Amino acid sequence: MKLTNVELLNFRSFRGTTLSCDTSRVLCAGLNGSGKSSVADGIRWALTGRCKGLDGKGAGAEVLIPEGGKIAEAAITVEGIGRIARTYAEKGGGAFSVEGFTGTGSIQQLALHDKLKTTPEFLSAVLDTAVFLDLTHVQAKAMVLSLLNVRFPVDGKAITLEELDV
Repeated sequence: MKLTNVELLNFRSFRGTTLSCDTSRVLCAGLNGSGKSSVADGIRWALTGRCKGLDGKGAGAEVLIPEGGKIAEAAITVEGIGRIARTYAEKGGGAFSVEGFTGTGSIQQLALHDKLKTTPEFLSAVLDTAVFLDLTHVQAKAMVLSLLNVRFPVDGKAITLEELDV
């Protein structure tokens, strides 16, 4: 997954910012409180609906809207997929959309995971390493083996970790 663009509109301390990421590496540097973590949170929120300050289910998004704002939006553009945007309005309610995808937000979220060839758990772990570090050793190993599509020889047949557990 390669991000080419990040847009933050009334998201935490950002009133309207577009960051181009169309290079091989992007580095965010700045003083404490300058918004580095907010950029990472915007990317995570756009992709998963979760970020720091929200509960485990993504509730509490009103904290994302800066004072005086009416709506928070974080959008990213992913090479090969297009624009992925998530919004939250001050009076409640929000929206999630993926360019070229149709259906409810939850259906689009599932389609996005499928297109990215990942799971919600792995995406969260990649976007917030604390998620990965909080896993037990067995859970972390299982996630890595699954992502690498490691197969185990059993009775002359190569099977996945999930098949081995059955």
